[in-house]
Amino acid sequence: MSYIVPDTAKKIILQSTGRKWREFKSNLRSYYVIPYADQPKLLKFPPADYICIEQAHWDIFVASRLSDEFLEVREKQKARRKMKEYPHYMSRKGYSNVEQKMMYLKVILKLR
Repeated sequence: MSYIVPDTAKKIILQSTGRKWREFKSNLRSYYVIPYADQPKLLKFPPADYICIEQAHWDIFVASRLSDEFLEVREKQKARRKMKEYPHYMSRKGYSNVEQKMMYLKVILKLR
């Protein structure tokens, strides 16, 4: 199958695809690899939920997610996340635009 995608939408579609691909790999790691890291027998085969994953690809994925380098980076990121006092909720706006929006809402509420 193929789709005819207008040039104006290609960038958005590729970005969306990239996000979904990273999310898929993250979910695989979080739900099917890390919890069973100490039980190698359970990691021999791809999850039954994802019969589309080939055995060779699964073996490579599991090996990469259980590598010392990956686990080291994972631990560093976990430590960084724990230090955050305020989670990021602003999307692309940044503090200045959120502040501007808050001021705008304050003015609107005063007018009522």
